[in-house]
Amino acid sequence: AGRLGSTVFVANLDYKVGWKKLKEVFSMAGVVVRADILEDKDGKSRGIGTVTFEQSIEAVQAISMFNGQLLFDRPMHVKMDERALPKGD
Repeated sequence: AGRLGSTVFVANLDYKVGWKKLKEVFSMAGVVVRADILEDKDGKSRGIGTVTFEQSIEAVQAISMFNGQLLFDRPMHVKMDERALPKGD
């Protein structure tokens, strides 16, 4: 146990932020494997997304760098994505 996931959950995103912008911003913290924006059934952003890094240390770094930071005048809420955590053996 105690293994950290390498995916962060990002909330309170401006609706014009797409996955490319998310990836571009979070690349400052490490190597982004993928970035996703969660959309509603009409394909509109729900203002939340996930960013997966190559290493968990990069995810930790991203949280300290970006939690509370403004992106298009909205403070991002960044935390570990619990759903992506590796399950215990």
